[in-house]
Formats: sequence, C-alpha cells, structure tokens
Amino acid sequence: MTTGGIDLHIHSIASDGTLTIQEIAEEAKAAGLKSIAITDHDCLDGLDHKKQLELPLEVISGVELSTKSEWAEEIHILGYYLNPEDQELRDLLLNMRQSRQNRIITMVSKLNDLDIDISLARVKEIAGHDTWGRPHIARALVEKGYATSVSEAFTRYLEVGKPAYVSRERLGIEEGIKAIKDAGGLAILAHPGLLGDYDHIASFLPTLKEMGLAGVEVIYPEHSLGLTNNLLHLTGKLDLLPTGGSDYHGPGIRDNLYLGKIRAPEEWLVALKNAI
Repeated sequence: MTTGGIDLHIHSIASDGTLTIQEIAEEAKAAGLKSIAITDHDCLDGLDHKKQLELPLEVISGVELSTKSEWAEEIHILGYYLNPEDQELRDLLLNMRQSRQNRIITMVSKLNDLDIDISLARVKEIAGHDTWGRPHIARALVEKGYATSVSEAFTRYLEVGKPAYVSRERLGIEEGIKAIKDAGGLAILAHPGLLGDYDHIASFLPTLKEMGLAGVEVIYPEHSLGLTNNLLHLTGKLDLLPTGGSDYHGPGIRDNLYLGKIRAPEEWLVALKNAI
C-alpha cells in the first residue's frame, strides 16, 4: 500500500459529501495519508464537531467558497487554517447557505414540473442536519427509481445544462479571498484546470495574487500531467504556494475516485504552515 502524502480537498456530509469527518479521517488513515483538509462548500458546520471526535490523523479546518469573476462564470476558492469562530465569516456563510437552500427548493420544483415525484420534505429528511445539497436530491431520485446511482442522477438531471440544474448565487472573487484572509486563512485557487487552458489561467493568476491569493491547487484528478507541471512552474514563478487534493465527496459520487488515489507532497503542507 502506498503511504504518505496529503489530500487538501475533501467534502463531508456537512455540505454535499456522503461521509462524516470521523469516517473520512478513518478512511484516509487506512489509505496511509498523513494529513487531510475538510473543505465543505460555503460551510464550516462539519468542523464544529471536530474537537469531539477521535481523529486518527491531522484534519485541517477549511472551506470551499463559490465565487464569480470576469474570467469564469464560477471560480472556487479554498481556504485553509481558518478560525472557525470568526463571526464575520460565519455570518457570510450563513447567508450563502440560505442561498443554497433556495437553490435546492427550485431544483426540486423543476423536477416536479418534469413529472418526477420527489418531495422537498424527503430531500430534507435525507439531508438530516446537514446543508441541503444536490447529492441529497440525487439520493431521493435513486430511492424513487429515477436513477440507478447518485452519479447517474447527476448526469441525467442535476449537472450544468441538465433539466433540473439551477445555478447558485456567488460572492465576488475578491470578496471571497478577503473573507478567508480576514478569518486568518490562506486563499487557494481550486481546480484551475476546470476554468480553461493554461494560457487562460496564466492570464488572470497575477491579478488574483494582487487580491491576496496565496496559492493554487496544482494536483487535481482532472489535471493532466502536462498541466500539473505547467501550473507548478507558474506557482514558482509567481511565488504562490502549490497544493493538491482529490475533491473527494465519498463513495458513489465520482466514479473511480477514492481517498489516497490523489496525493500531494507533505512538504507542500509544511510550506502552507510556514506561510501562516
């Protein structure tokens, strides 16, 4: 078994993952990872219970903010080593969570308009105390036989361009970076390869650094080796920190992805800590 390495991009049931932090940590430990970061979407709720858990490895407090910009319709910013008690950040995330809930209400309504018989009440039951998300709708679709798996539910109904998809409200990217910095954290550009080709990324990255961006997610499942190498060179040139992560949401969400498949070097985490 491969051991060592870090994974700094993981989601729990507090946003749209399928595992608790405890389950994630145990799975990561079994995979031989040394450190992980919980980066739930626009949410710190999963981290509230971290102190009460017996975690078998280092779990870093993080978040993933959905922002908008002139360079892409949606740009995600990861935040690491945040102060979870920062009230301004919590207020901001509370507003964003309400927006996410409104989005889920609209998506369920669109499905109903397609004569798909699922209810918001059942989606809320599936979500439990967690923030409502698309995986909860997907599980309701599977439960009623409209899809054979969560992955298929996304592909048929819930992804961008599909019949029930609804875009969500997002922060301006500069506001998102500032919120992370003001909460004592480091702001990192998530999965840049999803935003366009290398030349496009290189064109706006210096501006993001001026806004306070601290680093770039260089290693990511959908990044080619060539893009990874180019991004690593670019981060060095711009004096930005490289990071890496799997964007793991738990079993059944993304085919053939498991904790430990994507590993970033442990020395990158040392550099993040030194930057803090």
